[in-house]
Amino acid sequence: MNWHKAKTSNEYAPAEDPRVQSVTAIYNYHKKIDYATEVMGASFRNNGESTELAGCDLLTISPNLLEELQGTKGYPPRKFTEKTANVSGAEKISLTKYPSVGS
Repeated sequence: MNWHKAKTSNEYAPAEDPRVQSVTAIYNYHKKIDYATEVMGASFRNNGESTELAGCDLLTISPNLLEELQGTKGYPPRKFTEKTANVSGAEKISLTKYPSVGS
């Protein structure tokens, strides 16, 4: 996030956070293509970012943010499901040739 803020001078809403968007794209790709894997988001700085990833297979949440979440009522709405992944624009990438060393 520091790099993005330094390069763009923008503040990012939780849903627009480049890290959130990256985890979202990774989750959607792996679930839509049906790869047997678990996706884990990590290193979030506030609960807006972590709740944007509700439904992701795994999240690391710092103790202070976890305590803050425990103080809220109810659960955040689940945003990640296999259904949301299946309707995403993710498309399978196929490699037919490995790049040579030094390319």
